[in-house]
Amino acid sequence: MGLAHNASLPAGGPSTRPQLLRDSDDQAPLLTVAISSRPLPGVVALVSQWQARLVLAFFPADDFATLSVANEIGGQPLEAGESAYCSFAR
Repeated sequence: MGLAHNASLPAGGPSTRPQLLRDSDDQAPLLTVAISSRPLPGVVALVSQWQARLVLAFFPADDFATLSVANEIGGQPLEAGESAYCSFAR
């Protein structure tokens, strides 16, 4: 298992803290992205379907229907209000 990395996107507006984990398997690396459904307050309005759009930014070769749902990230349970999706890294 790899180490999950945290970020805050975007700066200056409503933000969410995605967690990213790339499996270290060189043959079939798997990328898992966890995104909170509760963005932090800010001054920019969120677009419709913002969560799906953010997830797909990490998986440009996929569409939302082809992603797998994950119930943990890096061996740790998801936080309350968090959803995680994974697909092979390309």
